[in-house]
Amino acid sequence: MMPQPIMLSIITCDKTIRDIQTKKISLIDCFSSFCIPSLPFTVPQFFLFICMTDGFGTIPLTIQLRDLSNNELLLKEDSIKIEFQNPTIPLEFVIALNGVTFNNLGTYAFEIFTNGEFIGSTKISVISKPQNKESL
Repeated sequence: MMPQPIMLSIITCDKTIRDIQTKKISLIDCFSSFCIPSLPFTVPQFFLFICMTDGFGTIPLTIQLRDLSNNELLLKEDSIKIEFQNPTIPLEFVIALNGVTFNNLGTYAFEIFTNGEFIGSTKISVISKPQNKESL
């Protein structure tokens, strides 16, 4: 069995842009928390930027989003295939996430698996938007 790739980074952001000439990816409005007005709250769209290295060939990728307060699985995307052209060159790619609904305040984890093995995660927080004191 081939060794699993090594996770270098997982970043959440509102938008990404790939330069046509350089192939570089720009991450726009990176974040580690959602400040929401009420629950449940659905985020129309956001993106995961993922960078890995030391992978070989085509690899199945699974992304899970888990509520860490109760271990509830909110999202499982397992139809992703990534392809390493060269194991020594980091592979950068972007995954669009649409219509993710958060039911609780707290900490959530994006968990990344290749070939069923855990290779990395990142956490995001869902927090309550402060009430405007003037409106009370």
